[in-house]
Amino acid sequence: MRSVWPVLLCVAAVLHAGCADQDPEAIPSVPSATSSTTPSRSETSTGLQSTLRQYREDEAEHRIQITLTNHGNEVQGILTARLLWPGYSAAEPTNHPTSVFPGVTLDIPVQLGSPRCEAKEPPSIERAIVELTTEPATSAEKISIPVDPNAQKVLDRVWTQDCSRVRLSRSVSVFFSGPATQASSGTLAATDLLLNLTTTHEEVEASLIALSGSVLLNIELIAPGVVPLRLGPQSRVAVRITPTGRCDGHALGESKKTLQFQISLRLGDDQGVDTDVGVEITPDEPTRALLWATIAAACGL
Repeated sequence: MRSVWPVLLCVAAVLHAGCADQDPEAIPSVPSATSSTTPSRSETSTGLQSTLRQYREDEAEHRIQITLTNHGNEVQGILTARLLWPGYSAAEPTNHPTSVFPGVTLDIPVQLGSPRCEAKEPPSIERAIVELTTEPATSAEKISIPVDPNAQKVLDRVWTQDCSRVRLSRSVSVFFSGPATQASSGTLAATDLLLNLTTTHEEVEASLIALSGSVLLNIELIAPGVVPLRLGPQSRVAVRITPTGRCDGHALGESKKTLQFQISLRLGDDQGVDTDVGVEITPDEPTRALLWATIAAACGL
Protein backbone atom coordinates (compact mmCIF):
# COMPACT_ATOMS: atom_id res chain seq x y z
CA MET A 1 0.00 0.00 0.00
CA ARG A 2 1.37 3.34 -1.02
CA SER A 3 1.20 6.31 1.25
CA VAL A 4 2.32 9.88 1.03
CA TRP A 5 5.36 10.43 3.20
CA PRO A 6 5.90 13.35 5.67
CA VAL A 7 8.44 15.96 4.82
CA LEU A 8 11.92 14.52 4.89
CA LEU A 9 15.31 15.69 3.71
CA CYS A 10 18.53 13.99 2.97
CA VAL A 11 21.04 16.52 4.28
CA ALA A 12 23.91 14.08 3.77
CA ALA A 13 23.18 14.20 0.05
CA VAL A 14 23.00 18.02 0.16
CA LEU A 15 19.47 17.82 -1.27
CA HIS A 16 18.37 16.98 -4.74
CA ALA A 17 17.86 20.58 -5.75
CA GLY A 18 18.27 24.19 -4.70
CA CYS A 19 16.47 27.37 -5.53
CA ALA A 20 17.28 28.42 -9.06
CA ASP A 21 19.20 31.62 -9.51
CA GLN A 22 17.32 32.71 -12.59
CA ASP A 23 15.28 35.85 -12.63
CA PRO A 24 11.66 34.73 -12.31
CA GLU A 25 10.77 37.20 -15.04
CA ALA A 26 13.06 35.25 -17.36
CA ILE A 27 11.29 31.94 -16.73
CA PRO A 28 9.46 30.82 -19.88
CA SER A 29 5.76 31.16 -19.31
CA VAL A 30 3.74 27.95 -19.08
CA PRO A 31 0.43 28.36 -20.89
CA SER A 32 -2.67 28.48 -18.74
CA ALA A 33 -4.84 25.39 -19.01
CA THR A 34 -7.91 27.59 -19.04
CA SER A 35 -6.74 30.57 -21.12
CA SER A 36 -7.20 29.06 -24.57
CA THR A 37 -10.58 28.81 -26.29
CA THR A 38 -9.20 26.33 -28.86
CA PRO A 39 -9.54 22.71 -27.71
CA SER A 40 -6.17 20.98 -27.32
CA ARG A 41 -5.37 17.75 -29.12
CA SER A 42 -5.76 15.96 -25.78
CA GLU A 43 -9.38 17.05 -25.61
CA THR A 44 -10.26 16.37 -29.22
CA SER A 45 -8.48 13.13 -30.08
CA THR A 46 -6.38 11.49 -27.37
CA GLY A 47 -8.99 11.42 -24.62
CA LEU A 48 -6.21 11.71 -22.04
CA GLN A 49 -6.69 13.55 -18.77
CA SER A 50 -4.02 14.08 -16.12
CA THR A 51 -3.64 14.67 -12.41
CA LEU A 52 -0.69 14.50 -10.01
CA ARG A 53 0.30 12.37 -7.04
CA GLN A 54 3.38 11.92 -4.90
CA TYR A 55 4.07 8.77 -2.91
CA ARG A 56 6.52 8.08 -0.13
CA GLU A 57 9.20 6.67 -2.39
CA ASP A 58 8.87 9.61 -4.78
CA GLU A 59 10.01 12.19 -2.23
CA ALA A 60 13.42 10.57 -1.82
CA GLU A 61 13.85 10.47 -5.62
CA HIS A 62 12.67 14.08 -6.16
CA ARG A 63 9.90 13.08 -8.53
CA ILE A 64 6.15 13.24 -8.95
CA GLN A 65 3.64 10.86 -10.51
CA ILE A 66 1.68 11.99 -13.55
CA THR A 67 -1.56 10.03 -13.44
CA LEU A 68 -3.11 9.61 -16.89
CA THR A 69 -6.61 8.36 -17.62
CA ASN A 70 -7.68 7.47 -21.15
CA HIS A 71 -11.30 8.53 -21.67
CA GLY A 72 -11.06 7.98 -25.41
CA ASN A 73 -11.64 4.98 -27.64
CA GLU A 74 -8.08 4.39 -28.86
CA VAL A 75 -4.89 3.12 -27.27
CA GLN A 76 -2.44 5.98 -26.70
CA GLY A 77 1.26 5.20 -26.95
CA ILE A 78 3.45 7.33 -24.66
CA LEU A 79 7.20 7.74 -25.17
CA THR A 80 8.19 10.53 -22.74
CA ALA A 81 6.51 12.72 -20.15
CA ARG A 82 7.32 15.71 -17.98
CA LEU A 83 5.58 18.34 -15.87
CA LEU A 84 5.95 22.01 -16.82
CA TRP A 85 5.08 24.48 -14.07
CA PRO A 86 6.69 27.80 -13.06
CA GLY A 87 7.27 26.52 -9.51
CA TYR A 88 10.13 24.36 -10.85
CA SER A 89 12.71 24.69 -13.56
CA ALA A 90 11.94 22.47 -16.54
CA ALA A 91 13.36 18.97 -16.07
CA GLU A 92 14.38 16.79 -18.98
CA PRO A 93 11.54 14.60 -20.29
CA THR A 94 11.42 11.20 -18.61
CA ASN A 95 11.61 8.22 -20.96
CA HIS A 96 8.74 5.94 -20.02
CA PRO A 97 7.41 4.00 -23.02
CA THR A 98 3.94 2.69 -22.22
CA SER A 99 0.46 2.31 -23.64
CA VAL A 100 -2.67 3.76 -22.08
CA PHE A 101 -5.67 1.65 -23.05
CA PRO A 102 -9.22 3.06 -23.14
CA GLY A 103 -10.70 3.26 -19.65
CA VAL A 104 -7.30 2.66 -17.99
CA THR A 105 -5.55 4.89 -15.43
CA LEU A 106 -1.81 4.61 -14.88
CA ASP A 107 1.03 6.52 -13.20
CA ILE A 108 4.16 7.80 -14.93
CA PRO A 109 6.95 8.86 -12.53
CA VAL A 110 8.79 11.97 -13.73
CA GLN A 111 11.65 13.99 -12.28
CA LEU A 112 11.08 17.47 -10.91
CA GLY A 113 13.42 20.32 -11.72
CA SER A 114 14.93 22.72 -9.20
CA PRO A 115 12.35 24.52 -7.04
CA ARG A 116 11.95 28.23 -7.75
CA CYS A 117 11.56 29.73 -4.30
CA GLU A 118 11.59 33.45 -4.99
CA ALA A 119 7.83 33.81 -4.50
CA LYS A 120 6.04 33.56 -1.15
CA GLU A 121 3.30 31.33 -2.58
CA PRO A 122 3.36 28.54 -5.18
CA PRO A 123 2.08 29.39 -8.67
CA SER A 124 -1.44 28.47 -9.73
CA ILE A 125 -2.04 25.03 -11.20
CA GLU A 126 -3.64 26.81 -14.15
CA ARG A 127 -0.06 27.36 -15.32
CA ALA A 128 0.81 23.66 -15.13
CA ILE A 129 0.76 21.33 -18.10
CA VAL A 130 1.77 17.73 -18.74
CA GLU A 131 3.91 17.48 -21.86
CA LEU A 132 3.84 14.08 -23.53
CA THR A 133 5.63 12.65 -26.51
CA THR A 134 3.13 10.29 -28.09
CA GLU A 135 3.53 7.59 -30.69
CA PRO A 136 0.85 7.83 -33.37
CA ALA A 137 0.91 5.72 -36.48
CA THR A 138 3.00 8.24 -38.43
CA SER A 139 5.65 9.83 -36.20
CA ALA A 140 6.19 10.89 -32.60
CA GLU A 141 4.71 14.25 -31.62
CA LYS A 142 4.39 16.35 -28.47
CA ILE A 143 1.05 17.17 -26.91
CA SER A 144 0.19 19.27 -23.86
CA ILE A 145 -2.50 18.26 -21.38
CA PRO A 146 -3.91 20.51 -18.64
CA VAL A 147 -3.66 19.25 -15.08
CA ASP A 148 -6.73 18.56 -12.96
CA PRO A 149 -7.26 21.65 -10.72
CA ASN A 150 -7.72 19.33 -7.73
CA ALA A 151 -3.98 18.58 -7.95
CA GLN A 152 -3.21 22.13 -6.76
CA LYS A 153 -2.92 20.85 -3.19
CA VAL A 154 -0.34 18.27 -4.32
CA LEU A 155 1.81 20.91 -6.02
CA ASP A 156 1.40 23.29 -3.06
CA ARG A 157 2.63 20.65 -0.63
CA VAL A 158 5.54 19.44 -2.78
CA TRP A 159 6.71 22.98 -3.61
CA THR A 160 6.44 24.15 0.01
CA GLN A 161 8.40 21.12 1.22
CA ASP A 162 11.13 21.57 -1.37
CA CYS A 163 11.51 25.29 -0.66
CA SER A 164 11.62 24.52 3.08
CA ARG A 165 14.43 22.09 2.33
CA VAL A 166 16.32 24.76 0.45
CA ARG A 167 15.89 27.15 3.35
CA LEU A 168 16.93 24.47 5.83
CA SER A 169 20.07 23.61 3.89
CA ARG A 170 21.07 27.27 4.05
CA SER A 171 20.23 27.62 7.74
CA VAL A 172 21.02 24.43 9.65
CA SER A 173 23.60 21.65 9.37
CA VAL A 174 22.71 18.30 10.97
CA PHE A 175 25.00 15.28 11.28
CA PHE A 176 26.12 12.48 13.60
CA SER A 177 29.57 12.45 15.12
CA GLY A 178 31.43 9.80 17.04
CA PRO A 179 33.12 7.78 17.98
CA ALA A 180 30.12 5.57 18.65
CA THR A 181 30.16 3.89 22.04
CA GLN A 182 28.41 0.70 23.10
CA ALA A 183 26.05 0.69 26.06
CA SER A 184 23.12 -1.42 27.15
CA SER A 185 19.38 -0.77 27.30
CA GLY A 186 17.79 -3.62 29.19
CA THR A 187 18.72 -6.80 27.37
CA LEU A 188 19.57 -4.99 24.11
CA ALA A 189 22.87 -3.51 23.05
CA ALA A 190 22.72 0.24 22.52
CA THR A 191 24.84 2.57 20.42
CA ASP A 192 25.46 6.11 21.70
CA LEU A 193 26.31 8.96 19.35
CA LEU A 194 26.38 12.74 19.30
CA LEU A 195 23.89 14.60 17.12
CA ASN A 196 25.31 17.92 15.91
CA LEU A 197 22.94 20.72 14.93
CA THR A 198 24.58 23.92 13.77
CA THR A 199 22.79 27.08 12.66
CA THR A 200 24.59 28.91 9.88
CA HIS A 201 23.05 32.34 10.54
CA GLU A 202 22.58 34.06 13.86
CA GLU A 203 19.12 35.30 12.92
CA VAL A 204 17.85 31.77 12.26
CA GLU A 205 15.42 30.48 14.87
CA ALA A 206 15.53 26.69 14.90
CA SER A 207 14.46 24.02 17.38
CA LEU A 208 14.78 20.25 17.53
CA ILE A 209 11.28 18.86 18.04
CA ALA A 210 11.44 15.09 17.43
CA LEU A 211 13.54 12.07 16.46
CA SER A 212 12.38 8.90 14.76
CA GLY A 213 14.10 5.73 13.64
CA SER A 214 13.21 2.85 11.36
CA VAL A 215 11.44 -0.50 11.49
CA LEU A 216 14.52 -2.12 13.03
CA LEU A 217 16.10 0.71 15.03
CA ASN A 218 14.85 3.22 17.59
CA ILE A 219 16.54 6.53 18.32
CA GLU A 220 16.04 8.71 21.40
CA LEU A 221 17.71 11.48 23.32
CA ILE A 222 19.70 10.23 26.29
CA ALA A 223 18.96 13.31 28.39
CA PRO A 224 15.22 13.43 29.19
CA GLY A 225 13.01 16.46 28.81
CA VAL A 226 15.12 18.43 26.33
CA VAL A 227 12.65 18.53 23.40
CA PRO A 228 11.85 21.01 21.98
CA LEU A 229 15.46 22.11 22.06
CA ARG A 230 16.28 25.63 20.88
CA LEU A 231 19.38 25.48 18.71
CA GLY A 232 22.30 27.82 19.01
CA PRO A 233 25.27 28.29 16.70
CA GLN A 234 26.68 24.96 17.95
CA SER A 235 24.34 22.42 19.57
CA ARG A 236 25.32 18.85 20.41
CA VAL A 237 22.98 16.33 21.99
CA ALA A 238 23.63 12.72 22.94
CA VAL A 239 21.39 10.12 21.31
CA ARG A 240 20.97 6.40 21.84
CA ILE A 241 20.11 3.92 19.08
CA THR A 242 18.71 0.49 20.00
CA PRO A 243 17.18 -2.40 18.05
CA THR A 244 13.38 -2.39 18.03
CA GLY A 245 13.37 -6.15 18.65
CA ARG A 246 11.44 -6.87 15.45
CA CYS A 247 12.97 -9.96 13.91
CA ASP A 248 10.19 -11.26 11.68
CA GLY A 249 10.91 -11.87 8.03
CA HIS A 250 8.72 -8.99 6.88
CA ALA A 251 10.56 -6.44 9.03
CA LEU A 252 14.02 -7.75 8.12
CA GLY A 253 13.23 -8.02 4.42
CA GLU A 254 11.19 -4.86 3.87
CA SER A 255 13.12 -2.29 5.91
CA LYS A 256 14.55 -0.22 3.07
CA LYS A 257 15.84 2.64 5.22
CA THR A 258 17.08 0.81 8.29
CA LEU A 259 20.04 3.11 8.89
CA GLN A 260 18.35 6.41 8.04
CA PHE A 261 17.04 8.53 10.90
CA GLN A 262 14.55 11.38 10.74
CA ILE A 263 15.28 14.55 12.70
CA SER A 264 12.34 16.96 12.89
CA LEU A 265 13.15 20.66 13.17
CA ARG A 266 11.07 23.81 13.51
CA LEU A 267 12.27 26.91 11.67
CA GLY A 268 10.94 30.40 12.38
CA ASP A 269 11.00 33.17 9.80
CA ASP A 270 11.16 36.94 10.19
CA GLN A 271 7.36 37.08 10.04
CA GLY A 272 6.97 34.87 13.09
CA VAL A 273 5.73 31.90 11.02
CA ASP A 274 7.04 28.47 12.02
CA THR A 275 7.67 25.70 9.51
CA ASP A 276 8.28 22.09 10.53
CA VAL A 277 10.74 20.24 8.31
CA GLY A 278 12.43 16.86 8.47
CA VAL A 279 16.09 15.97 8.05
CA GLU A 280 17.08 12.46 7.05
CA ILE A 281 20.62 11.56 8.09
CA THR A 282 22.73 8.41 8.10
CA PRO A 283 25.68 7.52 10.37
CA ASP A 284 29.14 6.91 8.95
CA GLU A 285 30.19 3.48 7.69
CA PRO A 286 31.84 2.16 10.91
CA THR A 287 28.73 3.12 12.89
CA ARG A 288 26.45 1.50 10.30
CA ALA A 289 28.39 -1.74 10.67
CA LEU A 290 28.04 -1.52 14.44
CA LEU A 291 24.29 -0.97 14.19
CA TRP A 292 23.85 -3.95 11.88
CA ALA A 293 25.76 -6.04 14.46
CA THR A 294 23.36 -4.95 17.21
CA ILE A 295 20.37 -5.94 15.04
CA ALA A 296 21.94 -9.33 14.32
CA ALA A 297 22.63 -9.89 18.01
CA ALA A 298 19.11 -8.91 19.02
CA CYS A 299 17.61 -11.28 16.45
CA GLY A 300 20.06 -14.12 17.01
CA LEU A 301 21.27 -14.00 13.43
